[in-house]
Amino acid sequence: AYRDSVAAMQPGEYDSGFEDQLQALYDQIEGREAFSYDPEEDEAYRRYARLYAAQGAAAMEDTMGQAASLTGGYGSSYAQAVGQQAYDRYLGELAALVPELRQAALAEYQQEGKALQNQYSMLDAQEKADYDRWQAARGDWQKQLEAAQAAYEDAGSQDQKLYQTLLA
Repeated sequence: AYRDSVAAMQPGEYDSGFEDQLQALYDQIEGREAFSYDPEEDEAYRRYARLYAAQGAAAMEDTMGQAASLTGGYGSSYAQAVGQQAYDRYLGELAALVPELRQAALAEYQQEGKALQNQYSMLDAQEKADYDRWQAARGDWQKQLEAAQAAYEDAGSQDQKLYQTLLA
């Protein structure tokens, strides 16, 4: 009866509590699109573009006003050309920022990837710990079952010896 009660305590099959989460994270990691950078889609670039365009327009108006004051307040092709140059200088500065903004976007993309991988690693470690606990419980059960079986066989052997003694 003791052996049968120990046998009945057999742990069930291992059931992962993290399988769905691990699969979802794996799919998310594997499904990430390759990095690409489009300045027009970058909010930081758009803010800088508005800022530099406004500063360029202000510089252009200022430069054109100064050039016009040299000609008695009349506009000229010279004033328009130097005003456009001032504006273009600001747009050139904006264009020079693109590699820096791309690098920042790449770093953010890589950081997001590392965060997903870290999250996957943590869940995977928890999964392995749960499996190890299940394995340990199963090993303990097997040892108890073996001990109960040995006690059962020992009792049977003693009964057999006693029976043989009584027959003799």
